[in-house]
Amino acid sequence: MEKNTMLSARILEAGSLMHRPYVRRLIQLCRGMILLLILWTAGAPVFSQDSSPPTTAENTPPPVHGDTDVQNSIPIPAPSPVTIMEEQLLAAGYAVFRDESIPRAVTALNRSREALDELAGRVTKDHPVVSYYESRIMLNRGFVLMSSGDNREAQSFLETSIRLSEDALEQIEEDLRSMSLENWEHELSIPALPAGREIHSDLWRVLSDSYMYLFNFKGTLYQMSNGAKLRDYPRKALELNPGNLRALLSRGLFFINAPAIGGGNNGRGIDLLKQLASSGNELLAFQAYAWIGSAQLENGNGQEAEEAFHAAQRIFPGTAWVAGLRRGERSQGR
Repeated sequence: MEKNTMLSARILEAGSLMHRPYVRRLIQLCRGMILLLILWTAGAPVFSQDSSPPTTAENTPPPVHGDTDVQNSIPIPAPSPVTIMEEQLLAAGYAVFRDESIPRAVTALNRSREALDELAGRVTKDHPVVSYYESRIMLNRGFVLMSSGDNREAQSFLETSIRLSEDALEQIEEDLRSMSLENWEHELSIPALPAGREIHSDLWRVLSDSYMYLFNFKGTLYQMSNGAKLRDYPRKALELNPGNLRALLSRGLFFINAPAIGGGNNGRGIDLLKQLASSGNELLAFQAYAWIGSAQLENGNGQEAEEAFHAAQRIFPGTAWVAGLRRGERSQGR
């Protein structure tokens, strides 16, 4: 009986202690430690002040393929078609300039085309984003074919790129006449897609680049009739989106390649390309340095030309294109 009384008293004492603040905090701490132990043994990630933060849409690493424990792995969302296209278009550029591998560039463009087909199945048939990405793929195909010497086929792809870009721009201009820019931006937006203004801007750049490459296959009359487009289209692109670095490259190339009577200005072109060279974009900086070297060589500034060529080759060593520009072999190839 005495033992039972003592036990009851201790239970009552423990019950009274439960209401004391420091005891409640101690119990909460113990519960937290037990929960952490459960999570740890279950394989869930536990983050401390010194550990890596949880992954987000911006820093999620690519999925690792191979033998994995499927039951214990966390499913990673598949990349969107837009993300795949941007990655593969970039890979095609690296394949041409860094690796000098036409087959690798073709493979990347084929993958981008597959992603475009998937995107086209998710949006309305006349959505301008479909024409935008298709025009970019056609432009890059034309350039790759030029690089491989297949000029006739390249011309066909470039003409298709021009038609697609013009159709998309016409549709966008029509939409903007019937709705405000804000509403149009909302109508155009889909997940993982660049902003409507960025697409509108880059369509002018794609159109300019397609005409520029096409100049390689056309006569003087065609070049004179369309030369103003190479001047005006990159300017329109930059007015819509001053951060469009590809349009900045196109505008710089116009100034260093066009004759003075047609609006060419070597010094201004070099200044624009210098801005691009310091932009932090490796692929575009490489091209900017190479073209600066070519322009300085034409100006008779041998030392400045060599400095620019060296800067380009520090990014991608040993590329034949830079060696050709060093010998004065200028072309629109980029």
